[in-house]
Amino acid sequence: MTQFLDAALAYQRAGFHVIPVEPKGKRPILASWREYVERQPTEAEVRAWWATTPDANVALLMGRGVFALDIDGPEGEAALVAAGIELPDNAPQAATSKGRHVFMTGVAPNSVGVLPKVDTRSDGGYVVVAPSVHPSGVVYAWVSGRILTDGIPPAPPALLELLARPTKPAAAQAAAGVTSADWVSAALSGVGEGSRDATCARLAGYFWGLGATEAVVEILCQDFGARCEPPFPPDQVSKTVASIVRREGGPQAPAEEDELDGGAAIVQFIDRLLKPEKPRRVVSTGLKNLDKALNGGLYPGQATYWAGVGGVGKSITAQMLAIRSAMAGDSVFYATLEMPPADCLVRLLSYFTFIDSRKILAWLHGQEPLEEDDARRFRGLAPIVGELPLTFRQNCQTVEAIDRALAKRPETKLLVVDQIHHLRHPDGANGIHGLEANSRALVELAGKHDIPVVGVCQVNRPEGKDRNPNWRPTRYSLRGSEQLFHDPAVVLLFHRSPDTPERLEIQVAKGRMGGASEAWLSFKYRPETCRVGED
Repeated sequence: MTQFLDAALAYQRAGFHVIPVEPKGKRPILASWREYVERQPTEAEVRAWWATTPDANVALLMGRGVFALDIDGPEGEAALVAAGIELPDNAPQAATSKGRHVFMTGVAPNSVGVLPKVDTRSDGGYVVVAPSVHPSGVVYAWVSGRILTDGIPPAPPALLELLARPTKPAAAQAAAGVTSADWVSAALSGVGEGSRDATCARLAGYFWGLGATEAVVEILCQDFGARCEPPFPPDQVSKTVASIVRREGGPQAPAEEDELDGGAAIVQFIDRLLKPEKPRRVVSTGLKNLDKALNGGLYPGQATYWAGVGGVGKSITAQMLAIRSAMAGDSVFYATLEMPPADCLVRLLSYFTFIDSRKILAWLHGQEPLEEDDARRFRGLAPIVGELPLTFRQNCQTVEAIDRALAKRPETKLLVVDQIHHLRHPDGANGIHGLEANSRALVELAGKHDIPVVGVCQVNRPEGKDRNPNWRPTRYSLRGSEQLFHDPAVVLLFHRSPDTPERLEIQVAKGRMGGASEAWLSFKYRPETCRVGED
């Protein structure tokens, strides 16, 4: 038997409807393959198919309550993040040539373009699975769970709600002469009741992204609403537009001048508010509740310090931020002054494969052999991570060195410095003076390059007789200098209680425009796979 027949029989015995597709391809070999949508093929049929074509790829017919989400690379991942959809961590996932398949249960259409670069494969559709070979030569591989042995979790409600919305079929669009390039003109002509809200939001985001003011976006969307059948209520249009503007970030204030020329400066400021340039996109932290507390996320031109004791989870959260930002298409520069880049890459692989990072390290150092199935996961993952715009650098030991590196990478949208206390000062200053100088320089760097800067830093924990089991860090715990609280626009305090080590708590000790919160936000903490998540 070949590996393809072995796999096909395993899928068939597990209850799946398996069919052969052309070797190193995706088209079904069987002319009558659709009859197996409802009827599972017998073992004899499966053996006969692969006896005829031993190297045929293996495909599973979806439906009957199970569907696959086909995510095509970073653009598809970014679309899911933008839609607020977080897929279950325990869902079986497989690497494809450009992205991944995620398998879930629920009622879903077999549809193309449910989001940009995101399709569904359900009733009447099929998915090519491991150990098949893509036309490019990439081997399909399971990177998280195995559909044969692991339970398939239900799809999140937000995704099912999106999939339940009526959409205009691609065939009807083609018949009407509508292509993806002119979706805006098609949308402005009005849509049906089931898709008014989503289309209005998409139009608002499109026009806002072009640099239109909120008033102009409102006018265009109100005209769209009036053309819908039935009309989209004006108050609902206004609500949708306001929501998109808040989510994408409002007009940015100009950089502070050394001197404001009275009324003239105010007039110029108002003029800029009314005629803003294309808005700079706020970078999401990857944690919805934290984004909400930060008024959207991390703002360009501002520094945010993430502070906590050693081992609390600051670096893991920062690395997750870097990975998710890169998946959303943002170029990220990560200055790792504490951890070697290789260890950061191990965490990146762990994040994508859900394999314990300690196990990956054991393979890397030859302490355990790498099994072929796991090797196949990594081979399938290579095309995905290879395209990520993410750079880890350890040799940038000063702010000046980081500045020079950023000058060579004008496309950078996020800088992470892990961590501030390890930065050297070029003038030889040390102790508090060097720390304060580096802190001020990082804040200036954020403004100079107009990007969010995340600086990881340490706090002091009381020891000995002053140790309190209920202790949590405060602004006065920042190690080295109170200046670390005053310099950045935002300060986040990280804490994990010994009683609940699986929970990571984050407090906004200092927010934008001086705001702060007394509340601590709580998140699931899974260091073994470099993940911090919502409940």
